[in-house]
Amino acid sequence: MVHKLLEDLLDNFLFAVGVFCVLIFFIIYWERSFQIRYAEVVIHDFLWKASVSGKVTKDDYESLHRNLYSIDPKYDLEMQWVQYLEHPEYKLFSENELKQYFQERNIKKNILLKEYDSPVLQAKPEELTLQKETNASLLAAEKTELLPLPMDGTETVVTAVRPEQEVYEGEKLITLCKVLSQNVNYYVEAKDVIAKNSGEIDLEVVVDGIVYKVPVQVICHPRIVECKNGHTVTNEKMIIESQKQTGIILCPYCRLLSGRISCDISELSIKAGEKLTRDNIGIHVYYMDESYAYITPESEGWQDNYDEEFCGRQLVTIRYRNAETRLVISSENSNCIQCGNKCNDRCAEDYENYPYCLKCLSRKYIFTGQVRTEEQILYGNELLSILDTNRELIFSRGDFIVLKYGLGRRKTIVQRKVSIDGT
Repeated sequence: MVHKLLEDLLDNFLFAVGVFCVLIFFIIYWERSFQIRYAEVVIHDFLWKASVSGKVTKDDYESLHRNLYSIDPKYDLEMQWVQYLEHPEYKLFSENELKQYFQERNIKKNILLKEYDSPVLQAKPEELTLQKETNASLLAAEKTELLPLPMDGTETVVTAVRPEQEVYEGEKLITLCKVLSQNVNYYVEAKDVIAKNSGEIDLEVVVDGIVYKVPVQVICHPRIVECKNGHTVTNEKMIIESQKQTGIILCPYCRLLSGRISCDISELSIKAGEKLTRDNIGIHVYYMDESYAYITPESEGWQDNYDEEFCGRQLVTIRYRNAETRLVISSENSNCIQCGNKCNDRCAEDYENYPYCLKCLSRKYIFTGQVRTEEQILYGNELLSILDTNRELIFSRGDFIVLKYGLGRRKTIVQRKVSIDGT
């Protein structure tokens, strides 16, 4: 009986010990798992802030150390800074290589000139009117005036209210007439008449069964006219008035368009890279209306296909509105700043960058256009030294920040690319 009791007690003790050990194991396991997760959060938060700010201060780095130490004092931490530095490559070039290179770049650009679009705005011919009155408006106006009393012994007389009229082709004439007789005086409308030609036109009026022909003098203007230079022009009122006074059609196109233009010189010598200005060139413009103007490159409407970067002779077209003229422009660079020889084998931009003759330039190292990228890694002690001196690390966009952390031999490496230049 006692033996049985002892066995039960031993079994219960062993079960309790087993449960306690399992509980201790899971507590230790979850604690270690929590420490690992917490360390990951701390590390990633540090990397994110550094990548978006482009820098790490000494306080940031020490704060990271303190956070890891609070998780586990045994945590190791090492930081690396990976830079990608670009190094331009330079070399010596022969005179022939330089000559070929410059010749391939000294090509005159093909500069297109725009066609002139005349800004003349004209009224639509079909909308022109000279007749501002109608039979109805005249009748309303005439009724405000008293007609003369009938005259005894007079025959019936019919007269036009507007015996002289000036209209456009296709306009209706005023056909309102006065009838004066011994019995009664009144107004009457003749049949509608459309103006077609200038001259005398008879209005037909029926009074007491008798047809009367009432003469009206009509000046009929065309809606479209042609100037002496062949431009089709809408015959507006101001053109009509001008033609009455001068006998010449006032053409808006002739005021704008050039009959011819000429340059005041046939050839121009200029420094390569120098612009055309009023100080070195201008053109004489003779308009179609026989007026004259002197135009310079600063004037509105001036166009040319002069390439100021080209070094050499070029045939240049100057266009002003609808007319063109041409001249030859010879451009040269300044001399070599070292020996004084000519440098006309290259465009103005290349001379500005390399103001030497080919012989002098062949003795100088020149950028080849190639850039060599070199990886440079700064490790823990170097970074700590910079932090102690400058109090911060300033990164460039594209650099990488690498952190190596962990316990004992088990280490984790994480990195993040810097997304902005630090300031």
